[in-house]
Amino acid sequence: GATLGIGLDCDGATFTAGETGGALSLERADIKGAFFLRNESKVEGLLNLIGANIGTMVDDPACWPARGNLMLDRCRYDAFLGIAPVVDAASRIRWLDLQNHPERDFWPQPWEQCAKVLREMGHAEDARRVLIAKEERQRRARRLRYVHQGRRGKALVIGVSADILWLTVAYGRRPLRAFVWLLGLWILGAWVFHTAAHNDAIKPNNAFVLRSPEWAACAPGYTPAPGGPAPRHDVAQPASQLSCFMAQPEARSYPTFNAWVYSADTLLPIVAMEMQEYWITNEHAGPWGAVARVYLWIQIAMGWALSLLAVAGFSGLVKQDST
Repeated sequence: GATLGIGLDCDGATFTAGETGGALSLERADIKGAFFLRNESKVEGLLNLIGANIGTMVDDPACWPARGNLMLDRCRYDAFLGIAPVVDAASRIRWLDLQNHPERDFWPQPWEQCAKVLREMGHAEDARRVLIAKEERQRRARRLRYVHQGRRGKALVIGVSADILWLTVAYGRRPLRAFVWLLGLWILGAWVFHTAAHNDAIKPNNAFVLRSPEWAACAPGYTPAPGGPAPRHDVAQPASQLSCFMAQPEARSYPTFNAWVYSADTLLPIVAMEMQEYWITNEHAGPWGAVARVYLWIQIAMGWALSLLAVAGFSGLVKQDST
Protein backbone atom coordinates (compact mmCIF):
# COMPACT_ATOMS: atom_id res chain seq x y z
CA GLY A 1 0.00 0.00 0.00
CA ALA A 2 2.99 2.34 -0.13
CA THR A 3 2.94 5.47 -2.27
CA LEU A 4 6.20 6.23 -4.10
CA GLY A 5 6.17 9.61 -5.76
CA ILE A 6 9.27 9.19 -7.95
CA GLY A 7 9.66 5.47 -8.64
CA LEU A 8 11.18 2.24 -7.40
CA ASP A 9 14.65 1.26 -8.60
CA CYS A 10 15.44 -2.43 -8.08
CA ASP A 11 18.28 -2.60 -10.62
CA GLY A 12 20.94 -5.11 -9.59
CA ALA A 13 19.05 -6.10 -6.44
CA THR A 14 18.47 -9.65 -5.24
CA PHE A 15 15.24 -10.56 -3.45
CA THR A 16 15.11 -13.96 -1.78
CA ALA A 17 11.91 -15.51 -0.48
CA GLY A 18 11.49 -16.11 3.21
CA GLU A 19 9.29 -18.70 4.90
CA THR A 20 6.12 -17.29 3.30
CA GLY A 21 7.51 -17.70 -0.20
CA GLY A 22 7.33 -13.98 -0.97
CA ALA A 23 10.45 -12.27 -2.27
CA LEU A 24 9.10 -8.78 -3.06
CA SER A 25 5.60 -7.56 -2.29
CA LEU A 26 4.27 -4.40 -3.94
CA GLU A 27 0.63 -5.28 -3.37
CA ARG A 28 -1.58 -2.19 -3.76
CA ALA A 29 1.50 0.02 -4.09
CA ASP A 30 1.12 3.31 -5.96
CA ILE A 31 4.32 3.97 -7.90
CA LYS A 32 3.99 7.31 -9.68
CA GLY A 33 7.14 6.90 -11.77
CA ALA A 34 8.93 3.83 -13.10
CA PHE A 35 9.49 0.40 -11.62
CA PHE A 36 13.02 -0.71 -12.59
CA LEU A 37 13.81 -4.42 -12.61
CA ARG A 38 16.92 -5.05 -14.76
CA ASN A 39 20.73 -5.11 -14.71
CA GLU A 40 21.01 -8.64 -13.28
CA SER A 41 18.23 -8.20 -10.73
CA LYS A 42 17.03 -11.45 -9.19
CA VAL A 43 13.65 -12.29 -7.69
CA GLU A 44 13.97 -15.71 -6.06
CA GLY A 45 10.38 -16.25 -4.95
CA LEU A 46 7.03 -14.52 -5.38
CA LEU A 47 6.88 -11.06 -6.97
CA ASN A 48 3.52 -9.71 -5.79
CA LEU A 49 2.11 -6.86 -7.89
CA ILE A 50 -1.57 -7.48 -7.08
CA GLY A 51 -3.54 -4.23 -7.26
CA ALA A 52 -0.43 -2.13 -7.84
CA ASN A 53 -0.53 1.08 -9.89
CA ILE A 54 2.72 1.69 -11.78
CA GLY A 55 3.61 4.51 -14.12
CA THR A 56 6.12 2.68 -16.34
CA MET A 57 7.42 -0.90 -16.31
CA VAL A 58 11.16 -0.94 -17.06
CA ASP A 59 12.16 -4.59 -16.92
CA ASP A 60 14.39 -7.21 -18.48
CA PRO A 61 13.15 -10.76 -19.22
CA ALA A 62 16.36 -12.11 -17.70
CA CYS A 63 15.30 -10.62 -14.35
CA TRP A 64 11.77 -11.96 -14.23
CA PRO A 65 10.90 -14.47 -11.48
CA ALA A 66 10.48 -18.15 -12.22
CA ARG A 67 7.24 -19.52 -13.63
CA GLY A 68 4.51 -19.47 -11.03
CA ASN A 69 6.15 -16.69 -9.01
CA LEU A 70 4.48 -13.64 -10.56
CA MET A 71 1.19 -12.17 -9.30
CA LEU A 72 -0.38 -9.53 -11.57
CA ASP A 73 -4.10 -9.57 -10.84
CA ARG A 74 -5.49 -6.00 -10.97
CA CYS A 75 -2.02 -4.57 -11.60
CA ARG A 76 -2.16 -1.45 -13.79
CA TYR A 77 0.59 0.42 -15.60
CA ASP A 78 0.84 2.94 -18.43
CA ALA A 79 3.77 1.79 -20.58
CA PHE A 80 6.67 -0.61 -21.08
CA LEU A 81 10.19 0.73 -21.40
CA GLY A 82 13.57 -0.92 -21.56
CA ILE A 83 16.56 -1.93 -23.67
CA ALA A 84 15.55 -5.56 -23.88
CA PRO A 85 12.75 -6.57 -26.31
CA VAL A 86 9.97 -6.11 -23.79
CA VAL A 87 7.28 -4.60 -26.02
CA ASP A 88 6.77 -7.48 -28.42
CA ALA A 89 3.93 -9.96 -28.01
CA ALA A 90 6.14 -13.03 -27.59
CA SER A 91 8.01 -11.54 -24.62
CA ARG A 92 4.89 -10.25 -22.91
CA ILE A 93 3.06 -13.55 -23.37
CA ARG A 94 5.99 -15.31 -21.67
CA TRP A 95 5.78 -12.71 -18.89
CA LEU A 96 2.05 -13.22 -18.38
CA ASP A 97 2.51 -17.00 -18.40
CA LEU A 98 4.69 -16.65 -15.28
CA GLN A 99 1.61 -15.85 -13.18
CA ASN A 100 0.85 -17.80 -10.05
CA HIS A 101 -2.59 -19.42 -10.23
CA PRO A 102 -3.93 -22.96 -10.60
CA GLU A 103 -4.00 -24.20 -14.18
CA ARG A 104 -7.79 -24.47 -14.21
CA ASP A 105 -8.17 -20.85 -12.99
CA PHE A 106 -7.62 -17.80 -15.10
CA TRP A 107 -7.24 -14.08 -14.47
CA PRO A 108 -8.21 -12.18 -17.63
CA GLN A 109 -7.45 -8.67 -16.34
CA PRO A 110 -3.61 -8.88 -16.65
CA TRP A 111 -3.92 -9.94 -20.30
CA GLU A 112 -6.41 -7.20 -21.12
CA GLN A 113 -4.20 -4.64 -19.35
CA CYS A 114 -1.11 -5.71 -21.28
CA ALA A 115 -2.97 -5.61 -24.62
CA LYS A 116 -4.38 -2.17 -23.78
CA VAL A 117 -0.90 -0.77 -23.04
CA LEU A 118 0.62 -2.28 -26.19
CA ARG A 119 -2.21 -0.88 -28.30
CA GLU A 120 -1.82 2.60 -26.80
CA MET A 121 1.92 2.43 -27.48
CA GLY A 122 1.20 1.78 -31.16
CA HIS A 123 1.81 -1.98 -31.20
CA ALA A 124 -1.65 -3.02 -32.42
CA GLU A 125 -0.59 -6.37 -33.88
CA ASP A 126 1.27 -7.34 -30.70
CA ALA A 127 -1.82 -6.40 -28.68
CA ARG A 128 -3.95 -8.66 -30.89
CA ARG A 129 -1.54 -11.56 -30.40
CA VAL A 130 -1.71 -11.11 -26.63
CA LEU A 131 -5.51 -11.23 -26.75
CA ILE A 132 -5.44 -14.36 -28.92
CA ALA A 133 -3.17 -16.02 -26.36
CA LYS A 134 -5.55 -14.86 -23.62
CA GLU A 135 -8.53 -16.49 -25.38
CA GLU A 136 -6.61 -19.75 -25.80
CA ARG A 137 -5.63 -19.96 -22.13
CA GLN A 138 -9.04 -18.83 -20.91
CA ARG A 139 -10.82 -21.57 -22.83
CA ARG A 140 -8.25 -24.14 -21.73
CA ALA A 141 -8.88 -23.18 -18.09
CA ARG A 142 -12.64 -23.61 -18.58
CA ARG A 143 -12.07 -27.03 -20.13
CA LEU A 144 -9.85 -28.12 -17.24
CA ARG A 145 -12.44 -26.95 -14.71
CA TYR A 146 -15.09 -29.13 -16.34
CA VAL A 147 -12.69 -32.07 -16.39
CA HIS A 148 -12.00 -31.52 -12.68
CA GLN A 149 -15.76 -31.50 -12.06
CA GLY A 150 -16.16 -34.78 -13.95
CA ARG A 151 -18.09 -33.14 -16.81
CA ARG A 152 -15.91 -34.53 -19.58
CA GLY A 153 -18.60 -34.20 -22.24
CA LYS A 154 -18.83 -30.46 -21.65
CA ALA A 155 -15.04 -30.24 -21.64
CA LEU A 156 -14.90 -32.04 -25.00
CA VAL A 157 -17.44 -29.65 -26.54
CA ILE A 158 -15.46 -26.64 -25.30
CA GLY A 159 -12.22 -28.12 -26.64
CA VAL A 160 -13.64 -28.82 -30.10
CA SER A 161 -15.32 -25.41 -30.34
CA ALA A 162 -12.10 -23.70 -29.23
CA ASP A 163 -10.13 -25.52 -31.95
CA ILE A 164 -12.69 -24.51 -34.59
CA LEU A 165 -12.69 -20.88 -33.46
CA TRP A 166 -8.88 -20.80 -33.48
CA LEU A 167 -8.60 -22.26 -36.98
CA THR A 168 -11.33 -20.10 -38.52
CA VAL A 169 -11.26 -16.65 -36.88
CA ALA A 170 -8.57 -16.87 -34.15
CA TYR A 171 -11.22 -16.53 -31.42
CA GLY A 172 -12.75 -13.55 -33.21
CA ARG A 173 -9.51 -11.56 -33.21
CA ARG A 174 -8.77 -12.26 -36.89
CA PRO A 175 -12.16 -12.46 -38.63
CA LEU A 176 -10.53 -12.07 -42.05
CA ARG A 177 -9.08 -15.57 -41.60
CA ALA A 178 -12.56 -16.94 -42.40
CA PHE A 179 -12.30 -15.45 -45.89
CA VAL A 180 -9.02 -17.31 -46.45
CA TRP A 181 -10.87 -20.55 -45.70
CA LEU A 182 -13.69 -19.49 -48.03
CA LEU A 183 -11.16 -18.79 -50.78
CA GLY A 184 -9.61 -22.23 -50.32
CA LEU A 185 -13.00 -23.94 -50.39
CA TRP A 186 -13.98 -22.00 -53.50
CA ILE A 187 -10.87 -23.16 -55.37
CA LEU A 188 -11.25 -26.75 -54.15
CA GLY A 189 -14.93 -26.74 -55.05
CA ALA A 190 -14.20 -25.46 -58.55
CA TRP A 191 -11.77 -28.34 -59.08
CA VAL A 192 -14.22 -30.95 -57.70
CA PHE A 193 -17.14 -29.71 -59.81
CA HIS A 194 -15.00 -29.29 -62.93
CA THR A 195 -13.77 -32.87 -62.54
CA ALA A 196 -17.32 -34.08 -61.92
CA ALA A 197 -18.53 -32.36 -65.08
CA HIS A 198 -15.63 -33.89 -67.04
CA ASN A 199 -16.72 -37.31 -65.75
CA ASP A 200 -20.36 -36.74 -66.73
CA ALA A 201 -21.44 -36.30 -63.09
CA ILE A 202 -23.22 -32.95 -63.48
CA LYS A 203 -26.80 -32.79 -64.76
CA PRO A 204 -29.42 -30.08 -65.27
CA ASN A 205 -31.31 -29.12 -62.14
CA ASN A 206 -34.60 -29.01 -64.00
CA ALA A 207 -37.17 -31.80 -64.13
CA PHE A 208 -38.49 -30.64 -67.49
CA VAL A 209 -35.03 -30.81 -69.08
CA LEU A 210 -34.28 -34.22 -67.56
CA ARG A 211 -37.45 -35.61 -69.15
CA SER A 212 -36.78 -33.97 -72.49
CA PRO A 213 -35.75 -36.08 -75.50
CA GLU A 214 -32.71 -33.84 -76.04
CA TRP A 215 -31.26 -34.94 -72.68
CA ALA A 216 -32.48 -38.56 -72.70
CA ALA A 217 -31.21 -39.30 -76.19
CA CYS A 218 -27.67 -38.27 -75.17
CA ALA A 219 -27.36 -40.93 -72.45
CA PRO A 220 -24.80 -43.69 -73.09
CA GLY A 221 -26.55 -46.95 -73.91
CA TYR A 222 -29.80 -45.15 -74.61
CA THR A 223 -32.39 -47.36 -76.28
CA PRO A 224 -35.27 -45.45 -77.78
CA ALA A 225 -38.80 -46.50 -77.03
CA PRO A 226 -41.18 -47.04 -79.94
CA GLY A 227 -41.73 -43.68 -81.50
CA GLY A 228 -39.08 -42.10 -79.22
CA PRO A 229 -36.17 -39.91 -80.29
CA ALA A 230 -33.19 -41.53 -81.93
CA PRO A 231 -29.94 -41.78 -79.92
CA ARG A 232 -27.72 -38.75 -80.28
CA HIS A 233 -24.76 -40.00 -78.32
CA ASP A 234 -22.24 -42.43 -79.74
CA VAL A 235 -20.83 -44.26 -76.68
CA ALA A 236 -17.57 -44.85 -78.52
CA GLN A 237 -16.93 -41.10 -78.53
CA PRO A 238 -15.40 -39.33 -75.51
CA ALA A 239 -18.19 -36.75 -75.37
CA SER A 240 -20.30 -36.89 -72.21
CA GLN A 241 -24.06 -36.71 -71.93
CA LEU A 242 -23.67 -33.12 -70.76
CA SER A 243 -21.52 -32.05 -73.73
CA CYS A 244 -23.85 -33.92 -76.09
CA PHE A 245 -26.85 -32.07 -74.66
CA MET A 246 -25.20 -28.66 -74.76
CA ALA A 247 -24.13 -29.17 -78.40
CA GLN A 248 -27.75 -29.37 -79.55
CA PRO A 249 -29.55 -26.30 -80.89
CA GLU A 250 -32.38 -26.89 -78.38
CA ALA A 251 -29.95 -26.39 -75.47
CA ARG A 252 -28.39 -23.14 -76.61
CA SER A 253 -30.66 -21.09 -74.37
CA TYR A 254 -29.77 -23.20 -71.30
CA PRO A 255 -27.02 -21.64 -69.11
CA THR A 256 -23.58 -23.16 -69.68
CA PHE A 257 -22.09 -24.91 -66.65
CA ASN A 258 -19.14 -23.05 -65.09
CA ALA A 259 -17.35 -24.79 -62.21
CA TRP A 260 -15.95 -21.52 -60.75
CA VAL A 261 -19.32 -19.81 -60.66
CA TYR A 262 -21.05 -22.97 -59.41
CA SER A 263 -18.53 -23.30 -56.55
CA ALA A 264 -19.05 -19.68 -55.50
CA ASP A 265 -22.83 -19.96 -55.80
CA THR A 266 -22.99 -23.02 -53.53
CA LEU A 267 -20.43 -21.67 -51.07
CA LEU A 268 -21.68 -18.14 -50.40
CA PRO A 269 -25.13 -18.13 -48.78
CA ILE A 270 -25.72 -14.41 -49.32
CA VAL A 271 -24.85 -14.43 -53.03
CA ALA A 272 -27.19 -15.81 -55.70
CA MET A 273 -25.47 -16.35 -59.06
CA GLU A 274 -28.28 -18.56 -60.41
CA MET A 275 -25.88 -21.32 -61.47
CA GLN A 276 -27.09 -23.63 -58.68
CA GLU A 277 -30.66 -23.25 -59.92
CA TYR A 278 -29.73 -24.84 -63.26
CA TRP A 279 -27.16 -27.52 -62.38
CA ILE A 280 -26.82 -30.25 -59.73
CA THR A 281 -24.36 -33.06 -59.07
CA ASN A 282 -25.43 -36.51 -60.26
CA GLU A 283 -24.67 -38.99 -57.44
CA HIS A 284 -25.64 -41.93 -59.70
CA ALA A 285 -22.97 -41.14 -62.29
CA GLY A 286 -20.11 -43.16 -60.87
CA PRO A 287 -17.62 -42.40 -58.09
CA TRP A 288 -17.13 -38.75 -59.02
CA GLY A 289 -20.86 -38.17 -58.86
CA ALA A 290 -20.98 -39.47 -55.27
CA VAL A 291 -17.88 -37.48 -54.30
CA ALA A 292 -19.23 -34.29 -55.82
CA ARG A 293 -22.61 -34.68 -54.10
CA VAL A 294 -21.01 -35.22 -50.66
CA TYR A 295 -18.64 -32.32 -51.21
CA LEU A 296 -21.58 -30.14 -52.27
CA TRP A 297 -23.29 -30.75 -48.92
CA ILE A 298 -20.06 -30.06 -47.04
CA GLN A 299 -19.39 -26.88 -49.00
CA ILE A 300 -22.87 -25.50 -48.39
CA ALA A 301 -22.59 -26.20 -44.65
CA MET A 302 -19.06 -24.73 -44.46
CA GLY A 303 -20.15 -21.67 -46.39
CA TRP A 304 -22.89 -20.93 -43.89
CA ALA A 305 -20.64 -21.64 -40.89
CA LEU A 306 -17.68 -19.55 -42.08
CA SER A 307 -19.89 -16.66 -43.15
CA LEU A 308 -21.59 -16.58 -39.75
CA LEU A 309 -18.23 -16.84 -37.95
CA ALA A 310 -16.84 -13.96 -39.99
CA VAL A 311 -19.83 -11.78 -39.12
CA ALA A 312 -19.62 -12.81 -35.46
CA GLY A 313 -15.89 -12.06 -35.43
CA PHE A 314 -16.34 -8.58 -36.88
CA SER A 315 -19.17 -7.84 -34.45
CA GLY A 316 -17.23 -9.14 -31.43
CA LEU A 317 -19.72 -11.89 -30.53
CA VAL A 318 -17.02 -14.58 -30.58
CA LYS A 319 -14.71 -12.85 -28.12
CA GLN A 320 -14.80 -14.09 -24.57
CA ASP A 321 -14.09 -11.59 -21.82
CA SER A 322 -14.95 -13.57 -18.69
CA THR A 323 -14.30 -16.98 -17.20
